[in-house]
Amino acid sequence: MVSFEMNDRKKIGLGLTGFGIFFSFLGIIFFFDKGLLAMGNILFVSGVSVTIGLKSTMQFFMKRSNFKGTISFGVGFFILVMGWPILGMIIEAYGFIVLFSGFWPTLAVFLQKIPVLGWLVQQPYIRSLFDRYRGKRVPVHSLERKIAKGKKSWSDPFTLLFQSETFGGFHAKYHGGFCSHS
Repeated sequence: MVSFEMNDRKKIGLGLTGFGIFFSFLGIIFFFDKGLLAMGNILFVSGVSVTIGLKSTMQFFMKRSNFKGTISFGVGFFILVMGWPILGMIIEAYGFIVLFSGFWPTLAVFLQKIPVLGWLVQQPYIRSLFDRYRGKRVPVHSLERKIAKGKKSWSDPFTLLFQSETFGGFHAKYHGGFCSHS
């Protein structure tokens, strides 16, 4: 299990990230003030860098699957600084959504735990929005068909992990999986 130890560096990073979000919010409230928006972006990126570390930040932004989001975020920031804050924020927002789309399920679980917001997230329309952007899961019957047709082998690591959690294997029995049997 991965623990999240809260040391002083991470506290400072989370504070910078929070101030970045706050300054970006103020920049939008004050009719897309480019100074506040630029300050918010700089604080947000520096806060993420301090929180997770420079090496992890570079790996995250330079990952091949995140190139589109990284480039959009950078181009949006450049356009914002050049004097077109609305266009820059639209392009940045697209880049932000592409970059952090993998965190939607975690955000949904977090929002469900907050007292008032949890009730709102549980409403059918909002819940359907979160369900739409949740990662796709492979149904059991299609996996069984692929194995029967020979497209997947029993030695495939994903298949073995999937079987262990789905069919009550070691992982499910002893580590609290979906189908734990006593």
